[in-house]
Amino acid sequence: MGLNIKDDETVALVSEVARQLGTTKTGAVRELARQRLAELQAERAESIETRAAETTAWLEEQVWPHTRHLKPMTPQEEDDLLGQDEIFAR
Repeated sequence: MGLNIKDDETVALVSEVARQLGTTKTGAVRELARQRLAELQAERAESIETRAAETTAWLEEQVWPHTRHLKPMTPQEEDDLLGQDEIFAR
């Protein structure tokens, strides 16, 4: 379960972070890892929100205007399209 860092620059950086935080090297690594993980999770959430907004905008501009003339499907048309008769016995 140990972590053995053999890079002198990394050891020096962690030592300085620990000194400035007033904690141990382990505490510094833990804090840095927590902060970076939070940043990555925030970036991922933002990326998902951005992609969803871009997809919605594309649908609104490129797809939905071409569907205005369509009438809603009847329940029978939905069953026929989805193949419900093939899956479920009535």
